[in-house]
Amino acid sequence: MKRSKGSSKPEARDKSIKSIEPQITRQDIRKSKHYEANIIKSYYSFQSGVFTPSDFKLTGENIILKNLSKYDVFLEDPYDFHVRVTALCWHPGKPNILAIGSKWGELAFRKWVNFFGDMVELSSFEGTGPGGSITNICFDPFKDNGVFLTSVNGTARWWDYESGKGVNLMTTGTHEKWYCSISASEKTGLIVVGDVNGILTVLNKDMKQVDSYKIHKRKLINAEFSNARNWLLVTSSLDHTVKVWDIRNMKKPTVSNKCTENYLQVLQHNKAVNSAYFSKTDGNRLLTTDQHNELRVYRGPNFDLETIIYHPHRQFQHLTGIRATWHPLADLIVIGRYPDPHWPNYENEVLKSIDIIDPSSGKIKVQMVSNSLKGISSLNEMNPTGDLMASGMGMHLLYWRLKHQTDNKLPKSDNKHSDDSGNDDDSENENKTDKPPPKKPRRTLKESNHSKKLDYDKRNKPGPKNKKQL
Repeated sequence: MKRSKGSSKPEARDKSIKSIEPQITRQDIRKSKHYEANIIKSYYSFQSGVFTPSDFKLTGENIILKNLSKYDVFLEDPYDFHVRVTALCWHPGKPNILAIGSKWGELAFRKWVNFFGDMVELSSFEGTGPGGSITNICFDPFKDNGVFLTSVNGTARWWDYESGKGVNLMTTGTHEKWYCSISASEKTGLIVVGDVNGILTVLNKDMKQVDSYKIHKRKLINAEFSNARNWLLVTSSLDHTVKVWDIRNMKKPTVSNKCTENYLQVLQHNKAVNSAYFSKTDGNRLLTTDQHNELRVYRGPNFDLETIIYHPHRQFQHLTGIRATWHPLADLIVIGRYPDPHWPNYENEVLKSIDIIDPSSGKIKVQMVSNSLKGISSLNEMNPTGDLMASGMGMHLLYWRLKHQTDNKLPKSDNKHSDDSGNDDDSENENKTDKPPPKKPRRTLKESNHSKKLDYDKRNKPGPKNKKQL
């Protein structure tokens, strides 16, 4: 396998870049010297100087990995999607609200009402059918009950998921030109929309256009603001590039039909790039997913290439493009697996899993599998608190959470109320009989002169029997 190029220089000459071959073996985190199941003990070790800050961070990651290894599918979305799911987005301020979009323009909103995973349907809206695919969803940071979304039908809309009414931000009126990505920043008060021609349109929070820039040669697939630095914007495209921008200093080129060149950094890739996301912990890392077999991790502030990870997630026409995302609480990569027969050790792979990958080492720490996971999970999004995960698997939507001890006890409680007679409760009552349990034998003490004297006094004590004799 050839080494890919991180920038203009070949990677073979740069020894600081780690090129990671696929490693399928599952890691046992309990063998790590930084593993500590009790976070209080870990914090005490950090305060006393036994753990360095990096050790304390690794301890937290190991605890998260331990929980992820126990995640399982507890619910499949009841909504009957006609076609595959194409967009997922959790509310950043309300971690129990999820927005879902499909290839036919269907919209669904879900809300979890308690810790036990009880879900209610906030609203669902029928789509326009073929040609109405929703390409991206972003919750409105300026209004509490709205979302921004882009569609193949040539519209960028704002949608009120409570009333079911929407407003068109922009429209092309044709299917030949459509919008692919959208992102909004509360701190800057700006909304950016990318289209199929590589043009980025900037709007203010009143949904009025400010300006537009030609920033990519081909389709602008993804755009995202950084939460850590509100002026920082990243875009990815089919032209094999990822570009980092300062939204405050974007300028139009002097020559028409030329791309804007005042980017902060351009990151070259070997294939088209499906997504580029800033890490959710501190925003200091950038994760990109291409359309073949590479994940790349860049380190800020200059976004130098840190790691290249080879992973099977190739593009397919009838499959939603696979995108790697970040865990919200730790720098861990979450991505669905598309098995490749030409991949090394293909016979020994865990097929169609969701892989949790360490961005520093490139090793697969956990492979999430379930009996309900029978297809390829193209989209995997964890809510901001990390206790729920939504997976788009074709036209099905699966929900994951930590498998609690109470979940294992539920079948046993049902057996107690069974109408059948027999051995339903044999596992719990196999030692029970109709006779009472034998009494515990008392300990016999050796008789002493004192005990003999007490027995003699009791026998000779006057009582009712002696009165009758009188």
